[in-house]
Amino acid sequence: MITKENKKEPMYLCPRYNFCNAPICPLDPNWTSRVYVYGDEKCKLGKGLRQKLGKNLPNKGLKFGEFTNSDYWKSLTDEERVKIKEGSK
Repeated sequence: MITKENKKEPMYLCPRYNFCNAPICPLDPNWTSRVYVYGDEKCKLGKGLRQKLGKNLPNKGLKFGEFTNSDYWKSLTDEERVKIKEGSK
């Protein structure tokens, strides 16, 4: 549910938000707690716009595969990687 407080979250700023069915959104701050089932829709928003909207997120708006192959990910310590994978709790 969109509330006044979370309206500025990057996923709500996505131009596809109102009709997207992807259960894992790279713009969702809690993306690590979401579940993907084979066959589910995947995010179709372009990488450039995802990065722009998600610039303040731990994954920088990147999908998991893109993020874990990035130089940023490789520069993190193991503890920092675990923290990101577990999500912000």
